[in-house]
Amino acid sequence: MPMGKAPEQVGPPSTVEAKSARSAPAPVRRPSTRLVPSHSGEEVQYNKHQKEFYMTDDEKSWARPGMTVEIVDVEQRRFIEIGYRSGSGGQAAVTVPREALMLTQDETIVNIQLAVQYQVDDPRLYLFNVRDPDAVLKQTAESALREVIGKSKMDFVLQEGRAEVVARTKTLMQDILNSYASGLLVSDVNLQDAQPPEEVQGAFSDAIKAREDRVRLKNEAEAYANDVIPKARGTAARQVQEAEGYRESLIAKAEGEASRFTQLLGEYEKAPEVTRKRLYLETMESVMSRTGKVVMARGEQPT
Repeated sequence: MPMGKAPEQVGPPSTVEAKSARSAPAPVRRPSTRLVPSHSGEEVQYNKHQKEFYMTDDEKSWARPGMTVEIVDVEQRRFIEIGYRSGSGGQAAVTVPREALMLTQDETIVNIQLAVQYQVDDPRLYLFNVRDPDAVLKQTAESALREVIGKSKMDFVLQEGRAEVVARTKTLMQDILNSYASGLLVSDVNLQDAQPPEEVQGAFSDAIKAREDRVRLKNEAEAYANDVIPKARGTAARQVQEAEGYRESLIAKAEGEASRFTQLLGEYEKAPEVTRKRLYLETMESVMSRTGKVVMARGEQPT
């Protein structure tokens, strides 16, 4: 050992050095995750929810030791598809028969394709209250749609009732999700397609064509009736008026002749011979005026 040099310490550090080492802060790795205004942060410690917070663009969130932060975009529009899957790269959509085929109230099978748009309404419920909430929403959508279709007839579903089917499905979906406290909000539901199964498309098309022909012929018949009936009613009214006028004229004529006969009877009773000759002359005048023959007494010249 060299002279004048303190011996090198061997063994554990002094109490002061150990305390100093223990008190020195350990470096903390700060993740660079940024929360935008549409995001919600959920702080979790040992699989238990601690608190919820929202951050701005100018703020950062770091998980404390033993904790993690689950970030949820509460404004993101999410989509699910029932009965089909959208094609990628311009490809046509693919039908999923297991989801698409549904039974109506009149025991007819229809092919339904539904698109649902939803978003997270409550991040805490979405993360901690339901396991796999997106899968739950898909099952809820299919269940609600089958219930609505099962309470509707085929013609109603395929024709005039499409809007009502969508409204009832959306309401039923939201009620079920609220009962689960899933934290999800159904924002839009679209009935992409509603058709009979491919196996009976031909027969169904024929039935639709026959129904359309029936409606067309009915409309044509109603148009013809609307054109003919008013004319017939007008003709009937005119004939009734003409008959009433003819009746009135006959009655007036008969009454006039009866009055004239009564007057002649009075004159005849006063002077029978004169009246008889007068009637004879008037009758002959009436008859001869309608003939082309001229009767003259012997020796007279025609005038």
